[in-house]
Amino acid sequence: MSLDGQSAVGQSNMLAFTINSWVPSLTVTCTVSGDNGLSATATKNIQVLAGPTNVSISGPSLMNPTVSHTYNCYAYCQPSCYYSWRTDKGPWIRSQGNVVSITPREMDTSKTVTCKATNRMSGLFATATQNIAVTFGPSKVQIEGPDVVEIAETYKYVCTAECHPSCRFLSSVDSQTVRGNVIEMTVDHPLKSVTLKCEAQNTASRKTVTALKTVQMKAIDRSLSTRPEETSALLLLAFGIAAAFTL
Repeated sequence: MSLDGQSAVGQSNMLAFTINSWVPSLTVTCTVSGDNGLSATATKNIQVLAGPTNVSISGPSLMNPTVSHTYNCYAYCQPSCYYSWRTDKGPWIRSQGNVVSITPREMDTSKTVTCKATNRMSGLFATATQNIAVTFGPSKVQIEGPDVVEIAETYKYVCTAECHPSCRFLSSVDSQTVRGNVIEMTVDHPLKSVTLKCEAQNTASRKTVTALKTVQMKAIDRSLSTRPEETSALLLLAFGIAAAFTL
């Protein structure tokens, strides 16, 4: 017997062999010789299959809700593979090619994406899975701190929000703005009120939500003050950073 022209010895009428590297096909030849000196030969062409191995998924590592995202699946397959996809625990969907588009919903916090590569000839398959986070927020944006302040006292206000992966903040008092989510404020003369504003922006989706807070001045005895009421204050502002605040 011979394999692609190379002689091989089998046991009786059987031949066992191992392929160390992929080739498109192999030709096995069997020659039978009789005692009378006559011989006959038969050949068989064998297609060589490989894979699927090294299955992988490529695409965005973070999703935005209600936005379509494209993912590709790759695998080593001979002669070829077809691809099927599953999102979370949904059904398998066979794709035309190796590409799928996924649109997460507003309520989703993550999506589990699985690709299955199946060898068209052997039916053997292998899978790859990725768990992909979905951005959310800003939500529940609020400014925490006193509702009423007194002159010459220092008060601290903190802006909070729920965000994934993180939020950056801009905080302002009337027309003065600082980066960060913390404001320390001192009013040195009478005002009706002061308006605080916080803008929280998701660092991935760029979605921005604004919260406002109106702070009232504690009533004072007007007979002790001779200065007229003004519309602005000298504010001492300081800020602290709670999460990725650099724009």
